[in-house]
Amino acid sequence: MGEAEQFDGGIFDASLEGGRAAAVIRFRTGCVEARVASGPCYELPYAGLRIELGGHSGRVVFLRGAAEGRVIFSEAKGFLEAVRERGGMTVEAAHEAVTSGINRDRRRGRGLWLIAAVVLAGLVWLIPLGLRAGVDGAVASMPKSVDAQLGELAAMEISRTGPTVDDPRAAAFAQEVVDKLVAVLPPEEREYAFKITVVENAQVNAFALPGGRMALLTGLLKRADNADMVAAVIAHEISHVTKRHGLRHMVRSLGVVAGLQLLLGDVSGVAAVLAQGATLAVITNYSRDHESEADAVGMQMLAKAGFDPAAMPAFFEKLKSLDASEMPKGLEWISTHPDHDSRIAALRALLPTAERGKAAVLKNSFAEAKAAVKGD
Repeated sequence: MGEAEQFDGGIFDASLEGGRAAAVIRFRTGCVEARVASGPCYELPYAGLRIELGGHSGRVVFLRGAAEGRVIFSEAKGFLEAVRERGGMTVEAAHEAVTSGINRDRRRGRGLWLIAAVVLAGLVWLIPLGLRAGVDGAVASMPKSVDAQLGELAAMEISRTGPTVDDPRAAAFAQEVVDKLVAVLPPEEREYAFKITVVENAQVNAFALPGGRMALLTGLLKRADNADMVAAVIAHEISHVTKRHGLRHMVRSLGVVAGLQLLLGDVSGVAAVLAQGATLAVITNYSRDHESEADAVGMQMLAKAGFDPAAMPAFFEKLKSLDASEMPKGLEWISTHPDHDSRIAALRALLPTAERGKAAVLKNSFAEAKAAVKGD
């Protein structure tokens, strides 16, 4: 390395305004030199030089000398190697202390990845034997912040479904129904940020994203018989959120590696999938068991909030009369989803178990909300 080689960095020194300044760093015979833009040059002798790594990235090299408070630093590539080359035997011990720490961290990192690989290998063998239990256990270990992050990544799907209806008659009604239902949830389930948007779309449907973002399609408001029927669909969707069905389906769909990333709180590995416009297909294409659980949990929630639980099977009766343009996309009810008749029968069987709370009284009128989306 020649004398002319230099590195961008900075210096801390009490004589500087604010105590620090950007500097150009060069290695001279016997010392490291940092020259600031205003002209002054600061030196640190190699003798007694201490080397540390830190900063936000953990890769900033700090050089400290005997002079109290004077520190030269740089994150430039090759800077640490240059310190060793120019400082020679004088800085060898300090350099060795830093590099041994780096190597130790690397070995620790390789060890963690080895453990992760063993866990993954075990999951690969165990998944065919107990996929559901494995996924449920993994999801239960994930912080709820993962749901919120996935919901934020998928939020663009709401706008893709149709234009937002801003008429307060519809928007306020929808949010009030959500709030009534959420109020009866256990405290740990009310931690999700439940917010609903009314969207112009002919499908008779609503959907929820992990974390609590929801959409109510105007087709549902237009075709529903009453507020209880709208509340039934929303209660079903809230149950998908609280039971983390979207997250469970994503872990199953995207495989073990993505599941491990989510377990560690890292959603970057699935962000690319969500960015491809297939978000709802990945998150809301629930299994038969998830749909049945959301029906059962949603009915109990509906009744406890003071709505008529009979509205839930009544809604599925109405679905049977829809034409293809009104049928919720992805909910054809023929493969993984329970068919209408068996679903209706199961819900009716649950009616005697539904404990109804005090009748819900809404400040916002269902009739007004319906008029708003019909343009009246």
